[in-house]
Amino acid sequence: MFFLLLFTKLPNVKEDLGTKSNTSLKEPFRAMKNRSIAVLGIANSLYNFGFFYIISL
Repeated sequence: MFFLLLFTKLPNVKEDLGTKSNTSLKEPFRAMKNRSIAVLGIANSLYNFGFFYIISL
């Protein structure tokens, strides 16, 4: 019922998505040059490793 209401009341908007820029597989590694992103990535990796290691015991 809720979805039917949404489909009937929401306006039909067609946005121009523009051109897509090509991204390469190197982009995540380039982002690691930023110190805060690198620290969060390392902390996330260690957390996931510890979490699944404890589950597997």
